[in-house]
Amino acid sequence: MNLGAVLLYADDFEAMLAFYRDDLGLEVVEINAGPEYDEGVDFVYLDAGGPGVEIFDRSVHPAELPMSLGGSVRAAFQVDDLDATRDGLMARGIEVGDFVNRQWGRYVELSDPENNPLVIFQVAG
Repeated sequence: MNLGAVLLYADDFEAMLAFYRDDLGLEVVEINAGPEYDEGVDFVYLDAGGPGVEIFDRSVHPAELPMSLGGSVRAAFQVDDLDATRDGLMARGIEVGDFVNRQWGRYVELSDPENNPLVIFQVAG
């Protein structure tokens, strides 16, 4: 079994697309998801360096599985230069937490426009 993508259902599709594309720098990948999806309007697939991030406009594509919001899952993005990444996000007005140092490396925490928790980390070495 392989992780194929992280699915995000957005109340504000444009804000979420702008955050992941412009602020985090993920590249939009052209993908034909089917006739009921309009790429870049109510659905987008972004390259995250492995499994991608898919964003769906919740008003057009409601999550069909009856599940509660758990809040215990965080997407984590690995970078080569955590200082530069954090500085760039803060320069865009994004609230980013303080550095947390661990033996394996360090990370910061933040939230996307719909309050999904994210981690950006750099491995020591």
